[in-house]
Amino acid sequence: MSESNETTSKENSSVGDEATELEATENAQACSGAGTGDTNTSKGNDKPANNKDKNDQEEPGEDDSAPTAKHALIVEDARIIRRMLVKIMNHAGFQCDEAENGYEALALLRKAKSCGYSYNIIATDLMMPEMDGWGLIEQLKERKVFPNTPVIVITAASTVESVRKCMEFGIKHFVVKPFQAEKVIATVEKALSSKEVKV
Repeated sequence: MSESNETTSKENSSVGDEATELEATENAQACSGAGTGDTNTSKGNDKPANNKDKNDQEEPGEDDSAPTAKHALIVEDARIIRRMLVKIMNHAGFQCDEAENGYEALALLRKAKSCGYSYNIIATDLMMPEMDGWGLIEQLKERKVFPNTPVIVITAASTVESVRKCMEFGIKHFVVKPFQAEKVIATVEKALSSKEVKV
């Protein structure tokens, strides 16, 4: 083989290696942040993004990179309440992803499925813009996305009608706003131990 041919062959091999490495990097980035508490999806955009505000201060001892076997999806449009729930769940050993409405929650659920992981529990408000909790629950039931994942309802609308409707969907565990951390954790533990609350 001539020197020029040998040089060309090495260049082609180098280009092929770079292409393979680039493809692997893109595949990894597609699922980066998934299930680590750094995932948030806006409607019309499936790219994960860090959803923590600069003003949010981590408490001593908290480490978002610490490995955990438990994942929770918090669906709540009110930022203060959502962050409060995330904090409670973090202290209980859960890594949380956040959604402001049903559309964002479904996007995160689709991403979780495509990236090969699942949520241990979904906690959702009922009254939210764009797609409310009822719409999300109906979609979960219709699409059978993670059918074995329990769902709990966290809402201020604790009327007889809302309770009856939740019971029709098989959801028997509620947290009424305003809530205490102990009540949230106790309800989550009951939901995880019960097979009847799974949508």
